[in-house]
Amino acid sequence: MQWDLSIELKGRIHISIVRTEGRSQQRYYTDKGWVESGVMIKYFNDESPYYGSYSEITEEEANKLIAGM
Repeated sequence: MQWDLSIELKGRIHISIVRTEGRSQQRYYTDKGWVESGVMIKYFNDESPYYGSYSEITEEEANKLIAGM
């Protein structure tokens, strides 16, 4: 599967991986795999403490992070 964008979320407790494919956002969970999510809204909302706390990463980088989870 080709991803449009891979994102590393830098939360207060842990790091999450989100992939986007078209308008779909999916967050990776070690116990569930990829799950449809709207998690990015708090990273794009300028009133949120999470605003801008993410990095765009390559699909390869995302897969390495997932392998290490």
